[in-house]
Amino acid sequence: MFSQSDNTHSPPKAQSAAQQDAQLTLAQLNDNQPALVTNITQANPELRRRLYALGLVPGAQITRLRTAPLGDPLQVRVGGSALSIRACDATAVLVHV
Repeated sequence: MFSQSDNTHSPPKAQSAAQQDAQLTLAQLNDNQPALVTNITQANPELRRRLYALGLVPGAQITRLRTAPLGDPLQVRVGGSALSIRACDATAVLVHV
């Protein structure tokens, strides 16, 4: 039913899986690592609005600057501003490295 030529095509799924590997949450970034915001995944509309108001919008360049000694909060740079964000809120921010 299927010809051999149909089975020899390289699967684009491997390429999309590699792209997904490069997508992390803000909480998963290392200190001093830049990234690009791709999405805010939080279903809570208040948190989404607050993150948007802080400049964490899709397409924004962001750098995780440092982490507090106990791991919370995280300091990030968005545009020309340095922000402190709770680690639980940082898990809602998807970024592309």
